[in-house]
Amino acid sequence: ADEAAAKLVELLASQGQWRKGQVIDLEKHLLLVPTKLAARLLGESLAKLAMAQADSGLMLPRIETPEQFLNWGDSQLEVAGGSDELLAWVKVLTGTSRRTLKALFPADSDDMPMDGNFTFEEAKKFGEQLNELRNQLGAAGHSFGTVKSDREPARWTQLADLEQQYLKNLESLGLTDHNHLRAKLAKGEEGGPQGIDHIWVIGIPDPDLLLVQALDKLKETIGVTIIIGADE
Repeated sequence: ADEAAAKLVELLASQGQWRKGQVIDLEKHLLLVPTKLAARLLGESLAKLAMAQADSGLMLPRIETPEQFLNWGDSQLEVAGGSDELLAWVKVLTGTSRRTLKALFPADSDDMPMDGNFTFEEAKKFGEQLNELRNQLGAAGHSFGTVKSDREPARWTQLADLEQQYLKNLESLGLTDHNHLRAKLAKGEEGGPQGIDHIWVIGIPDPDLLLVQALDKLKETIGVTIIIGADE
């Protein structure tokens, strides 16, 4: 992995068009890598190159994972964070009787009986599960309300109803759901990552649909280079 990172940095630095005099200027470049570990290894290799370029100069690129990239709008203050989302779910669920959610909770259980509303701890636990599922669906541009299922339509209908209450809670707080935002970003409705004029997609296996859509839209105005790490 260290060797691969070093070779990649060597490749980037060897491109003559990034040089301005003796300076290697990568400041407006974004490196998309599959994991945070890959980002750390690349950062370390770039730091070594910067030390070697001490007499000339190296302007460092931005390094992100696909998840960070798809949420570039989350730097806006009105986008809900994880705690905001969980509290919004808790508010919805503690005001909801499980008797109205028979498609989701068809029978009593010892840890979650059908009688009454969710307790705070029950709502927190179920809210975390709903958040995780929404994030998985969000990577493909879907939400509970857009899933089409012939097998369990009632379950998805009830999930969609809860989702609408959750979104209204966020809206009442002046907050935007980050899954809705990244879908807009992928469609090019909210511009692109600021200060970037070239994106390098490095060794990302099975990219999510939203990432592919975003890059396809961004390539109209930003340079996009795909790097696949494999034997010839």
